[in-house]
Amino acid sequence: MKHIVQEPILQAEIFQKVPAFTRQEAEDALAFCCKRLDETMDSFTDQFPRSSSENGWYAGGANDEWTCSFYTGMLWLAYALTGKDSYRRVAEHHTENFEDRLRHGDMDTHDIGFLYSLSCVAHYKLTGDGHAKDVAVGAADALMRRWKEKGEFFQAWGRIDDPANYRFIIDCMMNLPLLYWAGEETGNALYTERAKKHLKTTLDNILREDASTFHTFFMDPETGLPHHGETHQGYSDDSCWARGQAWAVYGLPLSFGYTKDALAMEVHEKVTAYYLNRLPQDFVPYWDLIFTSGTQPRDSSSAAIAACGLDEAIKYIEREDLKQIYTGAADAMLRSLAQDYTTAGQKSNGILQHGVYAKPANRGVDECVIWGDYYYMEAL
Repeated sequence: MKHIVQEPILQAEIFQKVPAFTRQEAEDALAFCCKRLDETMDSFTDQFPRSSSENGWYAGGANDEWTCSFYTGMLWLAYALTGKDSYRRVAEHHTENFEDRLRHGDMDTHDIGFLYSLSCVAHYKLTGDGHAKDVAVGAADALMRRWKEKGEFFQAWGRIDDPANYRFIIDCMMNLPLLYWAGEETGNALYTERAKKHLKTTLDNILREDASTFHTFFMDPETGLPHHGETHQGYSDDSCWARGQAWAVYGLPLSFGYTKDALAMEVHEKVTAYYLNRLPQDFVPYWDLIFTSGTQPRDSSSAAIAACGLDEAIKYIEREDLKQIYTGAADAMLRSLAQDYTTAGQKSNGILQHGVYAKPANRGVDECVIWGDYYYMEAL
């Protein structure tokens, strides 16, 4: 693995002095999230919110995007929080839809981990439903079919036989927990072995020497050797897409929780310092970390993901000063989101505004994005 620079955290003293995000703040913010779910469940029982809103409003559609599990995940969070059967009934109904997608729908994606961890795995963990478990294991099998032996990674997008798509992306970090879970549940070590190999390939290639990340990385389909990195949703191939860096901030401690691979947390400290050092004054990043001031759009979803990642990392790190910094940073981001980035008081069926899906494609810019809503609620 290449040498990765460890930046000092420039705002360490600021983060160490951030007032704790209180239980009352969390309860108030969660009450708003549940209110939005109560208002939208009828619309999103037999269909799913699209990935991003238009003028603050999510349209509905079929279970055919990589983002369809995030609303289901919010329902399971609300059920875990409140115990209300209304959330559970709709979420269980969604499991039927995810089973149908597994059998007959679009599974030509690596984002199977997003899709089935937040829907069917959550269903099983919260209710003990064995059928939901079986569907989730079937989804893990579908993800395993995207394995590439040459290069040792799970192919990201497109047809599995397309050499032009012989690549993985930083988002893949969030799909690995489905495989770790399947390995534990079934006793089949191959799920975990391949997830670990993909993690190693990611650490060896998608990270730059300065601890920033490429969005996508191509491997040579003939030799399996590293080829080149580039962006798809960031500002440039040499910049650092803010949501991609947040996937690393969260994905690395998730992998460590299953593997106890010390390298994952060593690298996590470096990618997190890079991320925190490029936050603007209100702690919510611009859509690409090349921007630290100015009028470019923010990406609230990146902050929500990173806050979850910091809270996950706190479980495993031993240094008290670093725990204090991470706690303060997560609280600062979450408070900023709760105070200034929600749709409270607006005509919207979303929760968190000022997100960005894909700026280069002018898609979902300065809108609600459904994963931003989910990770905001998870962080709370």
